[in-house]
Amino acid sequence: TAALDIPIIYVTATEVKLAGHGTKGATKQQMIDWVVKEYPDLPWLRYKRKGEMVLNSSNEHLADALGALHAGVQTDQFDIYKRH
Repeated sequence: TAALDIPIIYVTATEVKLAGHGTKGATKQQMIDWVVKEYPDLPWLRYKRKGEMVLNSSNEHLADALGALHAGVQTDQFDIYKRH
């Protein structure tokens, strides 16, 4: 972060889950389901199972990243930064 000249907003796993699924105890699958519903046109990782395309569990990392973005923009820090 020392090389970046941009502010960083830290959020907790609980904040990410609340911003995404709406519950602090959201499971990985619930986070994936939320983010795919929220952003259906993104190229989600899928594989074929019994002739049907299903979501890959590796989408959890993408879901966490998008959840972190949603959580970050809800912080007071973000409000301060966007005013400048």
